[in-house]
Amino acid sequence: MTIIAGFSYKNHPVLLGDALLSRGGEQSDLQVLPTIGQVPEVFARDFGIAISGLRQKVNVIQDQLALAWAGDFVAAYSLAKALKDYTDQFGVTPDSIARIMAEHVQAANGSGNP
Repeated sequence: MTIIAGFSYKNHPVLLGDALLSRGGEQSDLQVLPTIGQVPEVFARDFGIAISGLRQKVNVIQDQLALAWAGDFVAAYSLAKALKDYTDQFGVTPDSIARIMAEHVQAANGSGNP
């Protein structure tokens, strides 16, 4: 479960996202969260979701490129690293970003088609 929001404020782009990582099932270990109350217990009891940790889900790749993600942490990390490595060397273009993302979708799906 992820919340991501993007908007413009005074002609400046703003990208927001939560930091909670979750998985299905029962809470197996204590996760300390900066909240009031027993959030892990409520999530497990009411929604069948276990909290597995916290990770930043909005990543600044370059001054003109940010990535907000939901889903699998390993896949998101891999995509963020590929984008960072490529844009550090060649800069940011819409075509290169689309190509890198399509390659990651293909790899995730195990197919040759995005």
